Amino acid sequence: MDLIYSAFNFKPGRELNVNYNGEVLTWKVATNAYNNTYIHCEKSNSTAYFVNDGTMFYFTDFEGKKNSALYTFYRSCFRLLLAGEQTIEVKDIIPLSKELPLSIKWLQDFLAPIVLLSQVNFSSKLHRMDNPFYPEYAEFINHVEVKSFQKKQPGTEYSIAISQSKIEIKSQNLNLCIE
Repeated sequence: MDLIYSAFNFKPGRELNVNYNGEVLTWKVATNAYNNTYIHCEKSNSTAYFVNDGTMFYFTDFEGKKNSALYTFYRSCFRLLLAGEQTIEVKDIIPLSKELPLSIKWLQDFLAPIVLLSQVNFSSKLHRMDNPFYPEYAEFINHVEVKSFQKKQPGTEYSIAISQSKIEIKSQNLNLCIE
């Protein structure tokens, strides 16, 4: 869909105006020497690398602070299908290096050949769209679920609302707006 594709079509050189729980930020889209596209937040000194191949928008890496607005964007929109198909659910696994505390990561690395102790599951599904042919509004419901030592921890649900001019992400007591 043009609406969803356009919302996540971040071209190098573009500046994104961001409001994160009332705090105003500016993110810059750029490419590195290897032609990898990324979003950088100067305030938190965080960087999220992403790909938009026309069918799927997904993040490939994150460097920086986990309490930043950019990390919230990375986690909530880890992988999105850029189509208006409500029956397709996209699932992926977020790298453990981005989610877990250092002690658990170390233990996981040590025991990895034998057993998988932790896993961070991501799922995304288009929940609602106002018009399938010429949409002006679309909403994804995305889930992040951490499973550690065979126990599921309380998951996080994100609502990603897309309109012509902005992406709004809401979860529990968090509000992120990207224009």
